[in-house]
Amino acid sequence: MNYSLARGLCWACIMLAGWSFETTAAPRAASAQLHQLLASMNSYSAQFMQHTRDAEGQTLQRASGVFEFAKPQSMRWITLQPMTQHIITDGRSLWVYDADLEQVIVDDFNRQMSATPAMIFSESVASIDATYRVERREPDEAVVAFILTPRDDTGLLSSIELTFIDSALSGVSITSAEEINQFDFLRVQLNPVISSAAFSFEVPTDVEVIDNRQ
Repeated sequence: MNYSLARGLCWACIMLAGWSFETTAAPRAASAQLHQLLASMNSYSAQFMQHTRDAEGQTLQRASGVFEFAKPQSMRWITLQPMTQHIITDGRSLWVYDADLEQVIVDDFNRQMSATPAMIFSESVASIDATYRVERREPDEAVVAFILTPRDDTGLLSSIELTFIDSALSGVSITSAEEINQFDFLRVQLNPVISSAAFSFEVPTDVEVIDNRQ
């Protein structure tokens, strides 16, 4: 899985848990509705399936693994297939472990490091509405989707779609000029108890460590 994409998606999922909104203005109704779904999510655990397609719809990659997060900024994104990669943060340090490369990269956790998709999950609805159009759709009685489209169409990002089934986050789709990445979440658990040890990484022996922390 592309590291910057994975990091951007993971950052996005961390940020969405703390997304705060003003809800008085009518044009912000979709953002307010999204906030209502996210506000009660203190922790989250699921298996994920990733499907990456090019602009013509041809499959580029499939991947699967496990995703967990806990407020305020703890996350673990474990890709198991087709290759093993761990992206873990406790809100202070970020570990990226590539088993095939036998390498661990350690960075300071920093919201400014996030890729473009994570930028939508700021703490101000005003900044989101200034950058994105937020649209709510209900393709089914139990399904609701929020589509975020950049107001500036000069960038590579075309849209981000968050899908909820029975009020639980079930999918994220990130569309760019070159590809579409669909992430489907299975066996979802809302607000499970997750040990803090899950968000720390013990470096395996005989693995190269690149520590970029300041």
